[in-house]
Amino acid sequence: MSRVVWVVAGGTAGHIHAGLSVIEAFDDDVHPILITTDREVDYEVTEGLNLEVIRVRGAGLPHGARGIFAAVVTNVVAISHNLAQLRSLARPDLVISFGGFHTPLVSLLARVRGARSYLLEQNAALTRSNRLVGLWSSRIFLAWPVSLPKSWLRRAAVVGNPPRRELLKLTDRQAVRASLGFDADDILVVVTSGSLGARSVNVATLEAAELLASDDHVRIVHSMGSKNALGEPRSQTGTGMANKHYHSLGYDSGLYRYLMAADLVVARAGASTLTEIALFGVPSILIPLPLSPNDHQNRNADIFVRAGASVVIDDDNLTGQVLATALGELIADETRRVRMGLAAKRLAHPDAARLIWEEMVQA
Repeated sequence: MSRVVWVVAGGTAGHIHAGLSVIEAFDDDVHPILITTDREVDYEVTEGLNLEVIRVRGAGLPHGARGIFAAVVTNVVAISHNLAQLRSLARPDLVISFGGFHTPLVSLLARVRGARSYLLEQNAALTRSNRLVGLWSSRIFLAWPVSLPKSWLRRAAVVGNPPRRELLKLTDRQAVRASLGFDADDILVVVTSGSLGARSVNVATLEAAELLASDDHVRIVHSMGSKNALGEPRSQTGTGMANKHYHSLGYDSGLYRYLMAADLVVARAGASTLTEIALFGVPSILIPLPLSPNDHQNRNADIFVRAGASVVIDDDNLTGQVLATALGELIADETRRVRMGLAAKRLAHPDAARLIWEEMVQA
């Protein structure tokens, strides 16, 4: 008889990709059910999957008592509407949560139905959802060392953040660079601030590209995101960008190929981006998202800085000149870039999905 595993992840592509990576590590006799949300990104990431997907309606928990009360009411009403659907699912033997506003209620329902509960915290700080799920979880998996309540320590294990399978298939960096049109002596700088993008990063990148235009070997690929792009994606090699190849993108689900090909990455400090930077061993300039929940992006970035893999620019101090100076220093120092790349590689956990599944079935 096959085991049923509820995989609860949604709200961001990073949560879902991590859940899908663990599903791919499941034994053949396991029946996975992915329980996600009705947000647009969830539809985009899960479209076309040969997998049972259930979508839960609801809302996250904002800061402020009034907003939290309204969100709780919304979630209770939404879960009530979805409760019959969840109860109709096959009884789970195991449930694992990766993040999203819906995870505490879905995980608790699975636990009440007799499932063993697990969670993965993908950031260097516990989210509010995972603080709840951790109360009844048999095992707490961590992508990075996280400060935990003392009573949780014996249940915790640092296993890393599971990278997507398609990333693990990329092994020949030079072949990827060539397929993207970059020469061996090009210095490729890839800039990304997540799937939505960030206006501050985009503005500073355009200004920095102008300031670095005299270096013939530097090529910049700038992923502007889907909601904070500055005009249409474009390529520039002419006025103001003499002898400089610059190419901007909107949201590109294949950006990981550029990250593997990169000599240097400029990015926010989200868990998924850092997972890919570590996997590919790329030096980075990190610009943590200000006011991220529980300050998790600054905490994520601090791990990479302390390891010698990254340098940080605060968003409040970000200008084109500041970014150009930081880029120029690293572009000019290949030895330092190599050292930083090796440090990043040491933070990678390519076997994280397998380790998580082995722990789940051994319990």
